[in-house]
Amino acid sequence: MKVSCLQFDPKHGQPKQNMAKATQMLAHLSEDDKLDVLVLPELGFTGYTFKDREQIRPFAEDGETGETVQWAKAQAIRLKTFVLVGYPRIVVEDGKEKFYNAACFVGPTGELLFTYHRHLLSKNDEGWADQGDGFKYLDVPSLGRVGFGISLDLSTHQLEANRWMCDFTRFQADSGSQLILCPMAWTRTELDEGLEEEDPSFGTVKAWGQRLRPVIDSTREVPDKTVIVVFANRTGGKQENLSFSGTSTVLSITGGMGSIMDAVSLGREQVLYCEL
Repeated sequence: MKVSCLQFDPKHGQPKQNMAKATQMLAHLSEDDKLDVLVLPELGFTGYTFKDREQIRPFAEDGETGETVQWAKAQAIRLKTFVLVGYPRIVVEDGKEKFYNAACFVGPTGELLFTYHRHLLSKNDEGWADQGDGFKYLDVPSLGRVGFGISLDLSTHQLEANRWMCDFTRFQADSGSQLILCPMAWTRTELDEGLEEEDPSFGTVKAWGQRLRPVIDSTREVPDKTVIVVFANRTGGKQENLSFSGTSTVLSITGGMGSIMDAVSLGREQVLYCEL
């Protein structure tokens, strides 16, 4: 399996510029690379912080015709691969608007296969986003059972209780997901102080790994089982008074052990390409 993450610093409120930058960063890849899946960050082209629905409304997109979905379709067709990218979605039902922190999953022929709505909301989401209706997976013939999560889906609701008892990863373990794809907007902590921008944040990887405990345990029970987890995080964030931790990572979990197959640094904008 060949997987890729695009880690970059999208400028807040400039989706067209950010799409153009992402397209340029991916230009060196082609169908010949035989990529299986490409993952981009949470809210990949809009920036992350929006205080309410009125602020995010100019950037909210239709789930079929929106610019992010169309960009994903174009890249999926060009690379003959699956593409997952986060965006703010607006849905109108019976005259009522709903907004979701969403991610579109597009197949190699450009078909929209699935749209995931983030289930566990952060404080940043709660001002504008409706809660998704639960954790999800999708059976994909060429990939197996694929689980989807967005950023703090990896925590208990509103970070209450024991944060390591992660409902999302328990669901994915119980569902038998073989590939778990996570667009992220994960921020730095005190553990990252003193690190150079070219260093990966092992504090970030540790936090993700702790939340993956149910998946890790599930592979211990079935020795020949392997689960691949892809975290596509963003970097930068100065425009939004945040500091994202980068460190987009591909993990392979088997026999009750997790191995880092590849990872980007804290501050680098980079296309990670990992062959498993």
